[in-house]
Amino acid sequence: MKDAGKWRSSKAEPPLVGRVKEFTTIRRALTLASGSKGSMILIEGEAGIGKTRLIRECRKEAEKEGFTVLWGNCFDYRKEPYLPFREMLKEHFGISPLDDFQNNKERVKEKMKGTVLRDPNFLEEFSSLFISKDEPAGGFTYSKDDVENLVGHLRRKGFRVLLITDSDDIHKRETDPKVDTLIIGEGEKGAVPPTRLERIAHIIQGTYSRFQHCAVVNDAVRSLSRNNPEGKFENLVGIVNDIAVENNGIVIHVTGETYPDCLNDLDDISSSIRIEGDREKEESMGMVKGKLSTNELFFTYFKEVSRGDPLLLVVEDLQWSDKHSMNLLQYIARDIHQESMCILGSYRSEEYGLDDPEMDRGPLRETLQRMSREHLFETITLNRLEENEQWELVSNIVGFEPEEQMMKELMDQTEGNPRFLIDRLKGDGTHGVASEIMEDVAPQLEESTIRKRLDRLDRKARSILEFSSLIGMEVTMDMIIEGLDLEEGEFLDSMDEISELKLMSEKENGFRFEHQRVRSSIISSMDEKRKKEMHLLAASTLEKLTGARESPALFNIAKNYMMGGDMDRAYKGFMESAEGDMERMEEEKALTSLSLALECLDRLPRNRERNIAKVETLQMMGDIKESMGDTRGAIKAFKEAMDVAEKGSIPFATSSSYRRIGDVMLKLFDWDQTVDYYLRSLHLSKQENDQEEVARSFRGLGHIYYLRGDYTRAMECYLKYMEFPKKERRSVTVMALIEMGDIYFEMGDLNQALTYYILGVKKGEEKDLKLESALAYSSMAVVLLKLGELEESRRYAKWAFNMVGDHLGSEIAKKVLINHVEIMLDLADTENAREGFENLLSIPEESFENLLLKGLRFRAIGLYLSRQRDFEGGVENMKRAEEILKKLQLPFHLGMTYYHLGLVMFQQMKVEEAVEFFEMAFSTFKSINAIFFLNRASSKLRELKFVLEGLRE
Repeated sequence: MKDAGKWRSSKAEPPLVGRVKEFTTIRRALTLASGSKGSMILIEGEAGIGKTRLIRECRKEAEKEGFTVLWGNCFDYRKEPYLPFREMLKEHFGISPLDDFQNNKERVKEKMKGTVLRDPNFLEEFSSLFISKDEPAGGFTYSKDDVENLVGHLRRKGFRVLLITDSDDIHKRETDPKVDTLIIGEGEKGAVPPTRLERIAHIIQGTYSRFQHCAVVNDAVRSLSRNNPEGKFENLVGIVNDIAVENNGIVIHVTGETYPDCLNDLDDISSSIRIEGDREKEESMGMVKGKLSTNELFFTYFKEVSRGDPLLLVVEDLQWSDKHSMNLLQYIARDIHQESMCILGSYRSEEYGLDDPEMDRGPLRETLQRMSREHLFETITLNRLEENEQWELVSNIVGFEPEEQMMKELMDQTEGNPRFLIDRLKGDGTHGVASEIMEDVAPQLEESTIRKRLDRLDRKARSILEFSSLIGMEVTMDMIIEGLDLEEGEFLDSMDEISELKLMSEKENGFRFEHQRVRSSIISSMDEKRKKEMHLLAASTLEKLTGARESPALFNIAKNYMMGGDMDRAYKGFMESAEGDMERMEEEKALTSLSLALECLDRLPRNRERNIAKVETLQMMGDIKESMGDTRGAIKAFKEAMDVAEKGSIPFATSSSYRRIGDVMLKLFDWDQTVDYYLRSLHLSKQENDQEEVARSFRGLGHIYYLRGDYTRAMECYLKYMEFPKKERRSVTVMALIEMGDIYFEMGDLNQALTYYILGVKKGEEKDLKLESALAYSSMAVVLLKLGELEESRRYAKWAFNMVGDHLGSEIAKKVLINHVEIMLDLADTENAREGFENLLSIPEESFENLLLKGLRFRAIGLYLSRQRDFEGGVENMKRAEEILKKLQLPFHLGMTYYHLGLVMFQQMKVEEAVEFFEMAFSTFKSINAIFFLNRASSKLRELKFVLEGLRE
């Protein structure tokens, strides 16, 4: 229990519990980001729910994988523009508030010396974002000349300007008919007292009503704030902002913190406002000159950082963010998808009323709504911990399993909020729940007390405790008698003595240590030689008395062999434990067993047999990580296996590692790398006459050639694959038959396609492969529809749909659903189409990890919405499909998306746009020689061009 006290008084990180799914999602985003597929994830949840704790764990993972991490926070008491980004850059460049301006600039210059951004002009503009000459410690000053310059800048941009000021010097300024001046003050000639704010609002209203592009510069913030009767200053600001929006204008409230960013903001805003005028005016607006805006300066540097190592940007507490920071996030998110960059943000939704439309206390909600419409981010919602997770957290903190009544009270008080639970445990160091637990068990847990009691035992009783401590917290009589070769009578005599000293007590199924601390003290009391002997004895006893496939007994046996120094037996035990974990779908436990198995191998002398074992272990780890969506982890494991196999001159293991890397690269749609690894695997496995790997390599190559539209080479590879004995490749074989049918379908040979789909059904049903059979039936339905067999098509489509009903999470089921929606729409079967559509929407978008399926999902949704005459929603979803499929370079599916977009445009009688999409479809189908669909696009083009000519006449 001293450990629990130590934790409470230290700054140690509390253990992360119950966030496996969320952590996996972020880890997957990091993996994609390292492959130039960036994204933004926002984590929402109530205060104390563990947002920061999760991000810190992800930061460790990112740093371990070679990411540069930049971290910034928003604060409720500071609202300076770009605050989190300026602070993260200050830390990144080592900017010290105690150092002078020039030294700080030199730090920036030195760090950027080796980059393409070393241009002096860029350095000057960029460093001014986070280094201030006047106030290096943060915050900015400004002069009245700055305000005059700002007004002049606005005028050059073509704005009508209203200047609200409390400056006496303003009378000296040269008058300008395009600048209205409103002086706030007491007694000056022509000034308006702050108490007459309604008058100010009236003047502003009149000014804005006459002009299209106006700007208000409010340089009287302090005067208005100090003289603010009945909150009318806020009313004035609201009126100004509303009128500005209505009249395509902008408002700048000038303060010491905001002034330096005003001119940059104007570049951002005015670039979207086209004011008629001469070229000089356009240049001043940044349309021709090309000067970088503030957002561009930040993003340009972040991109440069990510070209070295991938970049993780963290921005916490967005509920307190300023509008500039939120706009920058949106700006980056729009173009992050092709960068090696990942953004993690967090916010408290409950505090700022994101779910309450009447509540609006900052720019967060508005920006989230805009970004949501553009699908720029993914949201992770952290919920309170489940009961078992709360037990795990408390047990990890206090070092043992607490009493049930104490735990019940704790859970009732904290309701599953991790921070509340931890704070309640820690208390003030003397009155937390952990302290109460300590006080309750202190007499039994003092190590010195335990040692004194051990010294009073004879050798036999002490051996019972030592042996039992290495079995676990609980042990049966049979285990002890077997392991120590005792008679039952002498065992019971010793146990009476042990029980009297309150070290162990009898329970329903055996004997249990009073507390974890007792067990730990006994283990630590043994010298290394004795401990190894007892570990080996415990392992052999457990192995003899437990079933060969029982787990966690297998893991315990292996761990005891490992601690006893028998690494060979430990390795075999951990491998058996991992296989058992996989049978129960407990992937994390399996990875733990495999990691320990590798550790055992590394402690043994190297030989060919052990090198092979290491490759197989690493490949198994890679397979598990791939199934969990940890693509980066899978590639790392497979490449390590490849290195061991290459260095150990083990060709069959090398070729299987090549092929596995190719499989993962295929999921990332990294075409060149995929083909390279498959060809390397094929070449080596042919040399070794490894028919299984040759077949798998041909299948992989066939699949990638098919996706790229190289049908001839794809079919050659598939046919070669089919020549080899299939062994256990039942599912893979059925999928290969379906894909061969897809090739003939896309080439326009519908009868041949149907033949392969029927073969797929036959093989699938023979092997009881329900999902694969469903996909074959669904593919048959697509072909039958094109052949005009409408009722047969409907029957097979419904059949496939019903077969996957209980498996909607699988990739095959998702493809069947997509087919079902499109088939039923073509059959004008609204009811069945709606059922498929609703099922498709019931599957969360983030679960579509396969980007091809994600693109096809958007297309199916777009088609359905268009048939319901929601053309805006339909086109929006199909454009998202187009964006994904274009990025993946999948010509057939891209051509079909263009074709459907053409149909939707024609539905709306947008004939010219329809012609444009059909021309793109025609061109795409032609590039891959998809004859059937090429002819359909050509026919539509002729029909629409005829219509277009008629409309023009």
